Amino acid sequence: MPWFVPVLILGWLAVLMSTVPLYHDIGTIQNNIPLQAGPIPLGIVWWGALGGVTVSLVGIGSHWKEWKASYTWWHILRPIVGAIVGSVSYLIFITVIRSTGTSPQLKGVDSRTVFFLVAFITGYKESTFRSLISRATQVLLGPGDDTSQKDQGAGPAA
Repeated sequence: MPWFVPVLILGWLAVLMSTVPLYHDIGTIQNNIPLQAGPIPLGIVWWGALGGVTVSLVGIGSHWKEWKASYTWWHILRPIVGAIVGSVSYLIFITVIRSTGTSPQLKGVDSRTVFFLVAFITGYKESTFRSLISRATQVLLGPGDDTSQKDQGAGPAA
């Protein structure tokens, strides 16, 4: 394994961990950095990135003896990908909930905690994100009718 991969991932972790006390303790930062990035709370981005860092640390710890060079870039970019998929998952989750015309009934749980958990899980495990995309597509766009595509010659032959 290249020496810089664990150093970089630990650097990502240090940056994420250092932002927590800075944001909560320094009024200037709190006043100048918004809590939202458009419709996405910054906590969602943070938890998605933390999921990405966590899965990378697990991968480094599990595979350091039989390192595959093809995964080097995966580990380098994983926190960024985690932040992105965590953010998109949040948007999907909110959109699907709103499209049903209901609001989540979470007894005894702060709804932000659920959204942070969704961001972390999808940041950690991209297969969960792909499953969420598939489900959201079915809810938002419907299952579709692929018979018209087959009639027009589109799609794979049966």
